Amino acid sequence: MSELELEVATRELNGPVVTGRPRRATVGWLLGLPGLLLVGAVLAAPVVYTIVISTGHYGTLLSDPGTWVAVRNSLLWVLVALGVCVLGFGLAVLSRRVRWGASVLLLVLVAPMAVSALVTGVAFRQMYDPSPHRGVVSALVTTLHNAVEGEAPAAGARPDAKVSGARQLIRQPAADGLQTSGTFEQGAVVELEVVGVTVPGNGIGPTVTGRPGEITGRVVTDRQRVLAGVPVSAWSFGEQKGVGITGADGVFRIGVGESDAGYHLVLPEEAIRPHFTPPDWLGPDWIGLCLASAFVWAWVGFAAALFRAGLDAVPPGLLRMARTEGVGRWRQLRTVVLPLLRPVTAVVLLTVVVAAVRLFDLVLVMVPGSIQADADVVAVNWWRERPFRDEGESAALAVVLFAVVAVVALFGVRGLRHPWPGQATPRSAPRPRRRWGTFLAAIVALLWAFPLLALVVTSTKDPQAAAVGEWPAPGIASYAEVLGNGLATAFGSTALIAVTATALVLLVAVPAAYQLAWGDVPPRVVKALVVLLTLLAVAPVQLYAEPLNAVFGELGLANSRAPLILVHAAAGVPFAVLLLRAAFAAAPPHLVAGARLGEVGRRAVFEHVVRYAAPALIAVAVLEFVQVWNDFVVGLLVNGATPLQVVLWGQARQFATAIGPVAAGAVMSAVVPLVLLLVTWKHVVRGLTGGGR
Repeated sequence: MSELELEVATRELNGPVVTGRPRRATVGWLLGLPGLLLVGAVLAAPVVYTIVISTGHYGTLLSDPGTWVAVRNSLLWVLVALGVCVLGFGLAVLSRRVRWGASVLLLVLVAPMAVSALVTGVAFRQMYDPSPHRGVVSALVTTLHNAVEGEAPAAGARPDAKVSGARQLIRQPAADGLQTSGTFEQGAVVELEVVGVTVPGNGIGPTVTGRPGEITGRVVTDRQRVLAGVPVSAWSFGEQKGVGITGADGVFRIGVGESDAGYHLVLPEEAIRPHFTPPDWLGPDWIGLCLASAFVWAWVGFAAALFRAGLDAVPPGLLRMARTEGVGRWRQLRTVVLPLLRPVTAVVLLTVVVAAVRLFDLVLVMVPGSIQADADVVAVNWWRERPFRDEGESAALAVVLFAVVAVVALFGVRGLRHPWPGQATPRSAPRPRRRWGTFLAAIVALLWAFPLLALVVTSTKDPQAAAVGEWPAPGIASYAEVLGNGLATAFGSTALIAVTATALVLLVAVPAAYQLAWGDVPPRVVKALVVLLTLLAVAPVQLYAEPLNAVFGELGLANSRAPLILVHAAAGVPFAVLLLRAAFAAAPPHLVAGARLGEVGRRAVFEHVVRYAAPALIAVAVLEFVQVWNDFVVGLLVNGATPLQVVLWGQARQFATAIGPVAAGAVMSAVVPLVLLLVTWKHVVRGLTGGGR
C-alpha cells in the first residue's frame, strides 16, 4: 500500500475566523464611541448646520466681484503648493548626493515647520521691509546695485528754495541735471546750495578765493556740509566749456580762459541721480511673490523629508535590475520610483495643497491693509467681510472653501490605497557622493536658516533702535518689553491647552483607530468612515466656528480654555485616527492572529500593536502639540482664552514701530515647538510614512 503525502500551504491569518456568522464585539464598538461623540458634536453637527443655512445664498455671494478675486487667488495657491512638492522632491534627491551633512540639511529644511505661520509672516515681513535700514532684502539689493552702478556723489540733490538770484539752481529736463538760473564770468566765486542729499559730507572750510581764467566755488548742502567728488560743468551758448570736480573741501575750479562770456554752472544728472530705492516688496506688484516665498520656506522641508524617506525605502534591487536592462535614469524615475512613492506623494500633496487653500495667518500678517483686497484669499475674505454679510452668506463662503479642500482631500486619499514602499534598508555599499551636491546643499541650508537668524538678530536690538534700523550692542530690552505685554501669561495658557488637547486626541483616537484596523467592522463601513474622517480632517475652522461660538456662549464657556481644548481635540482626532489606523493595519498579522484564534487576550494583542506603531503615536502627539501651540485661526475665530499667537498678532499690528518686541515674541513662541520637532523628527517621519518598530 502506497503512502500519500500531503503538503499544506499556509499563510498568516489576517482576517476573522470563519465559523459561521461573524461575531460582533460590542466592547470593540464601544472603543470608538468617545471619538464619535467628540467629533460628531464639535465638528460634524456644526458642519451640517452651516451647510444647511448656506442654502439659497450662493447666488448673492458669487455676484460679489471680491469673492471671485478671493476664490481665484486661493486656486492660484494650489499651483504654488504643487511647486513646493516638486521642489521638495528635488531637494530630497539632492540630499542623497551630499557627501556629508545630509541629516543637517534635512533638519534645517524641516525647522520652519515648527514655527507658526504667524511667525513666518513676521520673519518675512521684516525681511521684505522696503527700508534698507530694516529690510534685509532691500539692504542686499541696494548694496548690489551700488556695487555695480556706483553711488552718485550728490545723490538726491535738489535746488534749495531759499536761494535766489543767479546762484539759484533750477531743474533741467531729464538727464540734464541742475543749472544756475544766471551766468557767471571768469574769476567768479559761486557757492551752489542743494538739499535732500543722502550721502555724507564734510564741514565747510575757509572762504574760497577766485582766480583769473577760472570759475571757482563749492557745493554745499542745507546742513552746512560740503560734497566731494561732484562734477560741475560750465556751459556757454549751449556748449560745455569746462569741467571741475569738487575736492575733499567741496571746492571746484573750472578753467574757462580770459573770455568775458557768461557761463551757466551745471550739476549733471549722473552726479545727483537719487539714491537707489528698492522696490516696494510689500506693494501690489511684489506681494504675491513675497507670500509665495514665505509659503515655500515653511513647507518645502516637510515635502523633502517625506520624499527622502520614501526614496530610501525603494528596494535597491529594483533599480539595479532596471539598470541591467538598460533603463535610463528618467525612465527609472517614471516606471519604478514614482509608482512606489504614490502613498508618500499623496500625503505630501494632500497636506501642502490643503494648507495652501486654507491659507490665513500668512496673508493676514504680511499683507498691508491698503492692498489686502489684491492678495485676498477665501479664508481671509470670510473673516474680513463677516461683519458686513448675513449668516447665510458667510456660511456659503465657508462651504465654498470646504468644497475646494474636500476635492483635494478625496483625490489625495486615493493615493493612500497603494502599499507603502516599506522601510529604508541599509545598503551594502555607500552611494556615490558628489562635491557639487554638498556645495549646493550648504547654500540651501544657509538660505533656509537665514530668516530665523535674521529674526533672532532683530529681537536682540533695543526697541527704538530696531524701529529705525540702527545696530546698537545686543540686549534683552525687546524681550523684557514683550514679556510685560501679556506674553508670559499666554505662554502658560497655550501650554496647558496644547498638552490637554494632545492627551485627549490620543485617548480618543487610539482605540478608535485600532477598531477600524483590526475590529469586526465591515469593509464598506470602514471605507465610508475613512472618507468621512478625511473630509472632517480638512474642514476649515470657518465652517464650524460660528455655530460653536453660539453653543459655547449658551453654556457659559466663552473666554475660557475649554472651547479651544475641545475644538483642537475634535479637529485633531480625524487625522490621528487615519494615521494610526494605517500604522495599526501595517502591524505583522501574527500579532493579531492569536487573539482571533482565542489563544491570546485581546488586550495583550492591543498592547503589542500599539507598541509596534509607536512612531505613529509619536507623530500624532508631536504634530498635534505643535499645531495647537502654533494655532492662530482657531484662537481668533473661537471665543475662548486668548492664546499665544493671538497675543503676538495684536503686537504685530504695530509692526513698523514695534519690530523689536514683535521679533522677540516670535522667537520665544518658536523655541518650544522647534526643539520638540527637531528632537523627534526621525520618529515623526517614520510615523507619517507607515513605519513601525
